Amino acid sequence: MAKRVEKKAASKTHDHRTAFGVRRLSDSPEQHRRAVGARVSERHYRRLFDSTKEGILVLDADSGRIRDLNPFLIDLLGCTRKELIGKNLRDIGAFQSRDMAERVFAQLRTAGQCRFDNGLIETKDGRRISLEIASSIYQVNRARFIQCHIRDITERKQHEEALRQQALYDPLTDLPNRLLFTERLIVEMADAKRNHKKLAVLYVDLDRFKTVNDTMGHEIGDRLLRDVARRLRTCIRESDTAARIGGDEFNILLPDISSPQDTTISAGKIISKFNEPYLINDYELHVTGSIGISLYPNDGDTIDDLTRSADRAMFQAKESGRNTYRFYSPALDIRSHERRELEYDLRHAIGAGELVAYYQPQVDMRNRRVIGVEALVRWMHPALGMLAPPQFLALAEDGGLIQSIDLWMLRTACAQNKEWQRDGCRPVAVSVNVSARQFRSPDFDDLVLGVLRDTDLDPHFLILDLPETVAMQNVESALLRVKRLAEHGVGFSIDDFGTGYTSINWLKKLPIQKIKIDESLIRNQDAAAADNEAVINAMICLAHNLKLGVIAEGVEEERQVDLLCSCGCDEMQGYIFSRALPEEELRPLLS
Repeated sequence: MAKRVEKKAASKTHDHRTAFGVRRLSDSPEQHRRAVGARVSERHYRRLFDSTKEGILVLDADSGRIRDLNPFLIDLLGCTRKELIGKNLRDIGAFQSRDMAERVFAQLRTAGQCRFDNGLIETKDGRRISLEIASSIYQVNRARFIQCHIRDITERKQHEEALRQQALYDPLTDLPNRLLFTERLIVEMADAKRNHKKLAVLYVDLDRFKTVNDTMGHEIGDRLLRDVARRLRTCIRESDTAARIGGDEFNILLPDISSPQDTTISAGKIISKFNEPYLINDYELHVTGSIGISLYPNDGDTIDDLTRSADRAMFQAKESGRNTYRFYSPALDIRSHERRELEYDLRHAIGAGELVAYYQPQVDMRNRRVIGVEALVRWMHPALGMLAPPQFLALAEDGGLIQSIDLWMLRTACAQNKEWQRDGCRPVAVSVNVSARQFRSPDFDDLVLGVLRDTDLDPHFLILDLPETVAMQNVESALLRVKRLAEHGVGFSIDDFGTGYTSINWLKKLPIQKIKIDESLIRNQDAAAADNEAVINAMICLAHNLKLGVIAEGVEEERQVDLLCSCGCDEMQGYIFSRALPEEELRPLLS
């Protein structure tokens, strides 16, 4: 009976064979369940390990050797499992140096989260990637391991960099913008204060850039700004910063300078570089720059003070003739205040009746008889007295007032000419200057015809003077405007002829009556007088061959009259005959 029981027990033991193997007779049922569970968990973990969509790396916590890694990480690095297993982290070639690998391993051993987003991790095929790694340490028996979960954040890093580029850099020129310039200035000012050093801020503004935009369009203006940015980069040190802060304005930061003379080197390079012509769309543009300079700590110990001082010095450079640089001085604060007050007064001058029209006679070269007049604006300032155009027209341009002044001058000149005719004066044409901004206005031709209707002046007694740079740019649009007004009888002349770049083909197409030789050519009677005479003679011959009249401006001496007569010039105006006169003084010359 006892034998049967033993056999039955033995049979029962034999029945506990499983798919996972035969447990020992000494194993308890609980131990067996744990062993089976461990094997199931290991297989489940392995499936997750191999299928997860992020890299998993297992390192020996003491030696740094790679014990395991999943297929996702293998694919990411572009290597084979055989090339990586057993290798030390510093030997896998993904890092630029062994020292860098050692630093990475030291960070991973802290069992936290670290991010390598500088693109220094390199795959086998040469791609630079950015990684985010979370590491944890675990122990099996006495062995310690580091398990790393790795994410490829290259695209996210690129997106972050794109957002940073948009936030800190100018999209047109790729120069730092005002925000980044300010950040760098803060850092450099702190360093200068701590180490008792100096730095300089340069404020660069292009001269007459608005004319380029008004006459040639914003596309050409944008290309010019990009060329300006490229030139600025060549004029500064690697440690300097050139930034576009808006429009045609640029700031330059020069840290760690030993004396003010250091800034003149950079400023001189910029002035020289800007004097070289810009070649854009087969046009040769000449655009200079004016530069203001402020020094830390002499001219201010805050960002606002430094940039404001450089800005005021820049305006001083413009008032000194442009294409130069000036250092800030406290006296400029007074001038800046005066300029603001003058602009404020100018905004109210038209409504207050302070603008005055003067007229300069235009005479026949043969008999010096008055055959026309040019209308010129003056400003009777209540405190400063009579101001000539150079004293306020640039201010009007900068302040957006030039179109209002142009319209006032056009209306006043047409009304005055009509009044002279009603009073029995000999009829002559009146010439009125047209600014680039007014000419590019979409309703320019309608505006002119409206003034003629309002004043009842015959269009044949109005001549519009177009600056050469205005007439020869965007010529298709200019041709439509000029033709429409010419069909109504309005005359046209090309002003400042010889200072721009005229296309002879377009000069033939434009319905103009005369060209006006710029006074700079007339007055330049120095050692190069023979060459100058040849230029003037060629211009007059060209005009006559195109059946155009020629008038010379700025004639002041008899020798200039002799030169113009010998070249066959038709008309002249200048102090040799008469200065610009108020209408009551001009009236007798029209009798």
